[in-house]
Amino acid sequence: NARSYAVDVADEAMEGEIRAGDRVIVDGEIQPIPGDLVIVRSHRTKRTYLRKYRALGFSPDSGELIFEAKPINQDYLSMNSESDLLQVLGVVVEHRRIRRKT
Repeated sequence: NARSYAVDVADEAMEGEIRAGDRVIVDGEIQPIPGDLVIVRSHRTKRTYLRKYRALGFSPDSGELIFEAKPINQDYLSMNSESDLLQVLGVVVEHRRIRRKT
């Protein structure tokens, strides 16, 4: 679809499932469900990240869904949609391992 795009993974936050240098195909029209891999943008850091989506509940103040963006590699930090001002840009629908030349 028109809102699908490819992203080359730059860090090792998802190591164990996805390695740096791999490519993921992202669909910007799919709403994430718990356990989905997502691309999120932090409006606090002005950067995008590949993480696992985890719903936490609803904000008592705004009623908006609060979610966590978790890495698989525990050496990286988890992010929270409230404190890190996260926006989901899309859900990973395909993962391609890029062959490393030796």
